[in-house]
Amino acid sequence: MGLSEYKDIFLSEANEYIKTLNNSLLEIEKGSEDPDLLKEMVDSVNRIKVMADTMGFEQIASLTHQMENLFNEIRRKTIKGEKRVINLLFESLDILEKLLNQVEAGEEEEDVSDLAEKLEKITAAESREEMEKEELPAGAIKEERDKEEEEIKKARERGEQVFLVTVKV
Repeated sequence: MGLSEYKDIFLSEANEYIKTLNNSLLEIEKGSEDPDLLKEMVDSVNRIKVMADTMGFEQIASLTHQMENLFNEIRRKTIKGEKRVINLLFESLDILEKLLNQVEAGEEEEDVSDLAEKLEKITAAESREEMEKEELPAGAIKEERDKEEEEIKKARERGEQVFLVTVKV
């Protein structure tokens, strides 16, 4: 089988996966949290990524890699399928279709590093925000501060020196 035959297979399969992703994303937009649907989305974008990487389509591989990361975080529920996240994923699918059309036409892939970076940033920011929420239940800071003040008081009563150290990063 020649390279053009592999390219045709890649394009055909990638377009099918994009249809699946678009339909699934519409369901997520409507509020679905079906774990099978989310798994299917991760698997679909992963297959496009792997095929693109194998075929040497770097921009498609880069974009789908970041999309896969974001889909995984939605699946793990560390990121919610909010409107802005959904819109960014729809934008990514539109660009992905455009890239596939460029490949089909024998054109060079458009640079999508800005979009891939945007996906990466939203994945990192949203995940970090969710982790911070999980790490600090209501009243946790006050409770920790009260414990520290009690330890300081006990140390002073024992005649120990107490220091305040501030670290800036």
